[in-house]
Amino acid sequence: MVKPNRHELLATTGADGLAGVSALRRHGRNAWVVASDGPAGVLCAGPGSTWRATPAQELVGNPTGAGDALVAALAVGMIVATPWPTGSVRRSGLPALPSWIPLPDILIQRSL
Repeated sequence: MVKPNRHELLATTGADGLAGVSALRRHGRNAWVVASDGPAGVLCAGPGSTWRATPAQELVGNPTGAGDALVAALAVGMIVATPWPTGSVRRSGLPALPSWIPLPDILIQRSL
């Protein structure tokens, strides 16, 4: 698994969003790419599926540490064998914690 943010994805692949995730994903046949996309949420692409997880409500606060919290949530999901990616992505509400606001509901769209 690799977890770039929107700026890292653009710098690495020359593309952002779904095009950037797909380009990076081609480097590892069984790899998952989870790209944080700011207020637009998180893009996930892996073997056979692509997902976008977005907050159900606008988040307000300081996003410092949100990417690190997302990586931690995904790692926990891998360790406890949470069904991937939905269980792990639902846990991605944890990045809201650095903003000191309640955890948001997460909307997951499959097969983008």
